[in-house]
Amino acid sequence: MFFIQTIGAKAELGPPVSRDKKLIGWAVTSLYPAYLRDHISEIEQRLPFDGVIISVYPDDWSFARTGQEGLVFGGRPLTRDDYKEALADLKATKFNRFTDNFINIAACARGARFTGPEEGNLDWFDPNWSVLAQNAAVAAWLAKEAGFKGFMLDVEYAPGSPTPFGGADIFNYRLRPDKDKRTYEEVSAQVRKRGREWMETVTAVYPNISIMIQQNTGWTQSKPDQDRSLVAPFVDGMLEGSGPEARISDAGQYSYHLLKHKSFKNYRLRSKSEGAKVSKVPELFKKRIEQDLGVSFEEDYELRPRKDCKIFFSTPGELNKNRKNPRALEHTLYNALNVTDRYVWIYTGHGHYLYHPDLIRKENQWRHRGACRLCPHAEWPQEYTQAILNCRKPHDLGWNKFLTAEYYKSISGSRPGYGDAPLEERLRVTLTKSVEPDLVSQRIPGGKKPQTSALRVSPDASITDEGLRVIGDFGVEYDARILVFNWNGQCDYEMTIEFWHKYENGGRLLTIGQYDGSREPVPQAIYIAADSKGVQLFIDRAGYNRPLRAAYAFERGKWYHFALLYDPNIPNPFGIESDGVTRLYINGKEVIQTKTGIGKLNPDWSNDSVICLGGSSSTESGEVSTPGRGTYSDFVITRGLKYLSKFKLPARSIE
Repeated sequence: MFFIQTIGAKAELGPPVSRDKKLIGWAVTSLYPAYLRDHISEIEQRLPFDGVIISVYPDDWSFARTGQEGLVFGGRPLTRDDYKEALADLKATKFNRFTDNFINIAACARGARFTGPEEGNLDWFDPNWSVLAQNAAVAAWLAKEAGFKGFMLDVEYAPGSPTPFGGADIFNYRLRPDKDKRTYEEVSAQVRKRGREWMETVTAVYPNISIMIQQNTGWTQSKPDQDRSLVAPFVDGMLEGSGPEARISDAGQYSYHLLKHKSFKNYRLRSKSEGAKVSKVPELFKKRIEQDLGVSFEEDYELRPRKDCKIFFSTPGELNKNRKNPRALEHTLYNALNVTDRYVWIYTGHGHYLYHPDLIRKENQWRHRGACRLCPHAEWPQEYTQAILNCRKPHDLGWNKFLTAEYYKSISGSRPGYGDAPLEERLRVTLTKSVEPDLVSQRIPGGKKPQTSALRVSPDASITDEGLRVIGDFGVEYDARILVFNWNGQCDYEMTIEFWHKYENGGRLLTIGQYDGSREPVPQAIYIAADSKGVQLFIDRAGYNRPLRAAYAFERGKWYHFALLYDPNIPNPFGIESDGVTRLYINGKEVIQTKTGIGKLNPDWSNDSVICLGGSSSTESGEVSTPGRGTYSDFVITRGLKYLSKFKLPARSIE
């Protein structure tokens, strides 16, 4: 290790990344054998990766190609002759830099919607299930003959896939119509048997094959009532059926949004420890499963609230607007490569633009499939190529994009109404009767959500001598991106959010992030609700929700001071999503404290994210749902923890 002195602190430089750590690109829907053959030298020149992940279809396939129609996991028996042309193209491709390539194998068989349901997924108990294992053996032969390392086994479910139970995901036990006849234990044992059969057939053809499993090995969905509860048994079977030379890894898709070295380390620890807990062969799991990591290129894929967030700025001077500018990508890749066992793979929603160099040429831009409202892009930013080239050099292990003066300089003045205001001023907002008139928004007909660029007060609320009066379908929106909340959806700072509320009949008092009960919530929403019996702190993120309640005797017409304190520095050995504790105070008394990890403050601070008083903001319409009644005063956001000791009830400034 090397150490250098920086302003006010020591930075710890990690070692250079060894060459056995590989960086590969996710090009599943972007590169096919014939195109790769014709353009490999140009692709390798502009993308300094160590390999790519591609889809390979049978030669007679003439339908849609999204990477999920390959039929390897379907009932159509495939043969080696089905891939004669594809294999010839791959063998004719003069790879130089790309030494570690993979074939994407989708566990769904969505292509059967074109060719017939009989070619879709088979039930785990189907007597013809061995067809799937033989298909995998054909794919393993293809990978071996082409000189590829192996498979990216994608166990995600794709809507529209013909499956034995009316399109229900084959890994979802609770959607099986025979669950009243077959227990979860019986079904999971059968799935484990099929995983063993599948892997034995694959390794008989390609003994030293490498298989990455994405999204992961099933550790995040391990209970019978969860959507993906049968992935882990299949992986257990793979472990039992693999020979000593095969490599099996957790691909680490849920690390897409991470940036920091500590975050990747914690994710790896959590993946390995939780995976071993879930596995029925834990010792084999610990010995055989390795950890790879996924990185999202231009977006926070897991946290995006809608498709617009895939937007990518490619022109000079605008790269800081991307979720990961070149410098952030460089540090992110270094941190991930430093932690992974072997592979870091990059996902991008702009695959056609990234991997098709001919689309950048002016005469071909009309062919560019639009991934964002800025497509087609006229150029590829060389700053990103340089970042990829530099990511193996020693970097600061303690780097955090959101602590740098460069980062704040990059966003200074970029939001209307804030200009070059000092950071301290941008960290505090107080709602009083002196709200500026030009911050009052007008209702937009049709429920269209206005752009969030400043604090707004709806006409459905009134400013009184007491404060901000909530009377119904109303919310106060504040662009939290001018705070020190990270753009990638994590808050790494001690934070206190407080306000006064004059209680009437309760309801939802405060929502951080977005939540709409009729839709899958955007990770993560936190809200405070109250009624005559007490108070509730509800935490909701994708795949997890937890209401925490405490008795409290609210009296109508009386003022109460609420303080939400978030401390991210209370660690948990299971990783970044498990760090952090949230405390709720009322009139200086702590009424709720989350367990470590449950209180992770992790909203998505995108253009649509809000802090809402008097309800919740829908992800689509922007309207406020579940409104409460009451009056608010002195809504304040402060960096740091307040009121942990010697609490003194603050005075309301408007009094």
